[in-house]
Amino acid sequence: MATAPKKAQLTSSRISWSSGEYFDGHLVLGLACPVPTSGAISYVLSDNASPSARIPTWIRIPVVEGELSTEARVLNNADLEPPNSRYAAFWYDLAGRRVAGPSALFEVSGDSYAIDAIVPTLTSPVVSTSAPVPEV
Repeated sequence: MATAPKKAQLTSSRISWSSGEYFDGHLVLGLACPVPTSGAISYVLSDNASPSARIPTWIRIPVVEGELSTEARVLNNADLEPPNSRYAAFWYDLAGRRVAGPSALFEVSGDSYAIDAIVPTLTSPVVSTSAPVPEV
């Protein structure tokens, strides 16, 4: 009988812009394999390889007034196949613009994971003195 995968709660001190204003947006975590393979990588729980055990390769975690959602949980990397999976982090503002990331790859192996080590310096936007270039 398959056992449930171990989950870790994500924790963090309050996340702020360089101006001190609290960050509102999303932390997007993605699973990565250290050795690239052709085609899409499909992650499954290690003791149950049925299609219903497939997990999404990307998760979005809301950050409201600098605080991660208290529901934020990620799976222990040891419970995933292919082996040696790692997470990468990207930070998006409320408008959907990427403001930081990717982070260095990291592994979750305990009951909780403090993301403070992957929180980037979020430089506050400033008023432009030249014409902006639209994002594509």
